[in-house]
Amino acid sequence: MEYILLTFFILLVILALLFFLSWWQFSQLGMQEHKLKMDRVLFLARYVSNSPYFVKENSIFDDSKLTAAASLGSGICRDFEAVFGYNWFIKFRAFDGDTETPCTWMGYPDCNSWEFCTKNQKNISRILPVNIYRKISEDNGIGIMEVGIYI
Repeated sequence: MEYILLTFFILLVILALLFFLSWWQFSQLGMQEHKLKMDRVLFLARYVSNSPYFVKENSIFDDSKLTAAASLGSGICRDFEAVFGYNWFIKFRAFDGDTETPCTWMGYPDCNSWEFCTKNQKNISRILPVNIYRKISEDNGIGIMEVGIYI
């Protein structure tokens, strides 16, 4: 009877160890997947910050270029997918007014937000501080850039 109890406890410990190691492996896979997605978000942020489509000079976004790109509508997303990849979005907001006013050709320069390829889907994003060059007043303002991917 003692051997049966000893065997039972040894099997129980082995099963508990297997369950623990399996749980550990799955949690590591989840963290690795999240890290890969976050690396893609940060790569996209770095690539956009140096893209001639949006910036005046290195990491200074030009509001006239942002407005021109945003005024093209959602069709521009297909064109930008060839450059930046699929399932991404970018939002810019300049801190020069109390209310958020989307930029279009008709509202320029009295506007302060730009959005590209936004959808109502689950996403992972990062919000980063940026410099935004205001072409009409010829000065640099501060703002935020939210860049992310859809999951």
